[in-house]
Amino acid sequence: MNYTEARSKILTGDMIAVKRRSGLLPNLTRFLTSSPHTHTGTAMWCGGRLLVTEINGGGNHLTPLSQFTPYGFDVFECPVDRLEYEICAWNSLGENVIYSMRDLVAAAFGAMMHLRLPTSSHGLICSAYTARDYIGAGWVENLPEIPTPADIAKDLVFKFSVDN
Repeated sequence: MNYTEARSKILTGDMIAVKRRSGLLPNLTRFLTSSPHTHTGTAMWCGGRLLVTEINGGGNHLTPLSQFTPYGFDVFECPVDRLEYEICAWNSLGENVIYSMRDLVAAAFGAMMHLRLPTSSHGLICSAYTARDYIGAGWVENLPEIPTPADIAKDLVFKFSVDN
């Protein structure tokens, strides 16, 4: 499905799992997790715009979903009440959250060695940021301390793919 067809079917709280196929970090993520998903965020409708709540090296913020169309992405059903999710997401966006390179390395090592490693207290990676808002809204899952995009995707209901 292309982005224009998909846009109206994406609801606030749906997880966006990006499938980037180039670059060192996306390729390592795909290799270590055996998953096509290299980044996660969640959909958020705001003022008629379809945005993604996410965290990356620039911190936590909203990004237009259309910016991810060159990579393609999968959409997964929001696992919690959408209003509860939205409250948690806006609260998270109001915090100064940094991206944790330490957790990124720990998540990669944990995925490679099939270990559950403890998280740092200084920041989050994209999938941990996504999981935190879902958990805050009542999602109960047995995730690793530092979940990868694959860890979250396996526990959600797949809706559709958006191809580039």
